[in-house]
Amino acid sequence: MTAGILRCSIKRPRPRWQLLLLLTTLSASLLMTPVECKRIELVKNEGFEYGIDHWQAFSYYPEFDKEAAVTDSKSHYGRYSLDTSISDLTHDRVGRGARQKIDLPRSSNLNLSFYVYLGSITGSENLHTNIALILYFWGERTRVMVYNIAWDPSETVYYGFPRPDKSSENVTNIQLGGMLGYRWNRVARNLANDFKSAFPTADLTAIQSLTIELVAVRFQKVGFAVDAIWDDISLSYESEGELTPWTTTPTQQGGTVTGIDANFASLVVGLVVIVAAVLLASWKKVGKKHEPAIPPQVKMLEEVAKPAPKPPEPIYREVARRVSTGRKGLDQLLGGGLKSGYAVALTSPTCDELDLFTHEFLEAGLQANSSVLYMTAKLTGEVDLASKYPSRFYCIICNPQAAPKEPRMPSVHIVRSLDSLTEINLTVARILEEMEKAGQHNVACIDIVSDVLLQHGLVATRQWLLDFISRMKSKSVTMLAIVNPQMHPSEDLESVVGLFDGQISIWEQKTAGKSQKLIGVKRMYREQYSAEPLPISKEDLS
Repeated sequence: MTAGILRCSIKRPRPRWQLLLLLTTLSASLLMTPVECKRIELVKNEGFEYGIDHWQAFSYYPEFDKEAAVTDSKSHYGRYSLDTSISDLTHDRVGRGARQKIDLPRSSNLNLSFYVYLGSITGSENLHTNIALILYFWGERTRVMVYNIAWDPSETVYYGFPRPDKSSENVTNIQLGGMLGYRWNRVARNLANDFKSAFPTADLTAIQSLTIELVAVRFQKVGFAVDAIWDDISLSYESEGELTPWTTTPTQQGGTVTGIDANFASLVVGLVVIVAAVLLASWKKVGKKHEPAIPPQVKMLEEVAKPAPKPPEPIYREVARRVSTGRKGLDQLLGGGLKSGYAVALTSPTCDELDLFTHEFLEAGLQANSSVLYMTAKLTGEVDLASKYPSRFYCIICNPQAAPKEPRMPSVHIVRSLDSLTEINLTVARILEEMEKAGQHNVACIDIVSDVLLQHGLVATRQWLLDFISRMKSKSVTMLAIVNPQMHPSEDLESVVGLFDGQISIWEQKTAGKSQKLIGVKRMYREQYSAEPLPISKEDLS
């Protein structure tokens, strides 16, 4: 109460120089009232954070009944994105996409931007695959602009369209080359300029609506999947406000300066600033003479009366889902397990500890109600797990000596040879489709990497792994791939292991004349982990 009484009892007249400065500032603001501009986004649900709302998903071919779908396997911003990837390797002509129709304002400053994630197909000319963003302009005559991200020069996206390297009167192809695989690529275009270049006689402001279409198409059967994931699709323009008391003058850069005239506006602003500075210097002295001093007791009471600052609010971070390795100690080193969706290499020589650890990893995934894929060249193939979990355990045995089991187990698939990676990919694609129906966050253990590397060489193995890892990630599968370091030169081993998100190793170490197996985390991309090794033995795993 005392502080309030003292504060009220002392009058603090506002100095006249402050009033004068306020008036001059307001005068300059009124004189130079700008046109208020703001960015207007036209695409609804541009980041797919609300599922497929406002988008119409479709299947490119009627016989391939699979539409584009929203996925959380990867995204540029937020949690979700649109997946138009094609993992089906059994049909000749497959494709899918999504489209949205948009009402256009009478504006000529439209801008288009989007992000696209490519896998085995990069942004360039290729065989049998087209990935494109297509714009349909609906007016007196329909006009089409095709932004080709990846293209087959001999195939057209739709019947009647020119080839990707050609254009026609109503359809213009724009090739967006140079984009990279296995990462997000951003495309930003001045749509007004592109439209004017494509259709010089057409008026963009007369177009009432357009449709944005995102599509990926494969025209012939190939031995690899097509990855095309989209996010943050933006079509926007700059909207001018209602306050326009003066005309606008074009600048050399193509923009506008709002006001009477650019030179005159600068002159007026300079005069206002000079007058304000002179008046400020003269009135400041007068203001000092008449301003009453505030007693120090009042100042101290005012400081006491100030409210205490609020403590900062806690920051909450989303905890990533973890997949157990089957070993409690290793899970603790990894901060709870492997990050969901990661592809991790397990380097280990052939030993009992590796076999038992593999079994523990597979069974841990099954006990967590995940579907599990196991690929191996061993004849046994963990058939006991196939009997125990017939609906969620899938096994591929890549061995020419493998014989059909009696009675036949539907979840056990036999590939007679490692010669054809295409046959392996086809089998994996069918199984992934079945696993995806059962749910997300599934698990895979691949124990044929060393065999493929020996048989096909480094270059072919790297290409196969790049496509294989991308396919697993697109299906939200957490993958553990086993590589035997004693079977390959060190440079080949590094070239293969470097493709994965992380590396776990099992090795043998001699201590006090005794040999002991250890397991440890060598690296894990953008993850916190402990590099301290743990002893591992058959007795621990049994």
